[in-house]
Amino acid sequence: MTSNSQFEILISVPWGTGDNEIPPSFDEHPSFSEMSADQIRTVRTPLRIRLDNQHGIHVMPEVRPLQPTTTNSHIYHFSDQGKFIDSTPLEIEAVNYFHIYDYAVHPSGECFLLERIRRDLSEPTENCLRKIARDGTTLWKRVGLVSDEETDFHFITNWSLSRQFLSGQRCYKTG
Repeated sequence: MTSNSQFEILISVPWGTGDNEIPPSFDEHPSFSEMSADQIRTVRTPLRIRLDNQHGIHVMPEVRPLQPTTTNSHIYHFSDQGKFIDSTPLEIEAVNYFHIYDYAVHPSGECFLLERIRRDLSEPTENCLRKIARDGTTLWKRVGLVSDEETDFHFITNWSLSRQFLSGQRCYKTG
């Protein structure tokens, strides 16, 4: 058995605070060591990476789900060679609970966001499927209450609509 390994850099994430950079964000995590169990360590917030069917690479920083303090974020787009192209701004509602469960990017540049939102503690949690243009403008959105009886997103869309807009990508079938 050989111990030689070869790695290839697929994408180089541009960290920073500029227009074409992903802002660094850090989360506190407990140490996994028994020797320093009370110490908190700081790690980079996870990035969600997706590929489209044209080999484009898309990166979205994780948005904290509970009471988000972030009011905007971006989906960053890279070529199949890993070079930065541009980004799509995301508006994040200032609500009691907001979480982006999944996203997909169509080769035309439109983005689909699968979100869960609770505007106030007295209101029920809703699922939202939102389609946004490359400039961040919401093109349409479908909202429905969370169902305790089903595991997928209920009342948002139907199978043919999902298949039409997310062809070849992960779809969420309802009812």
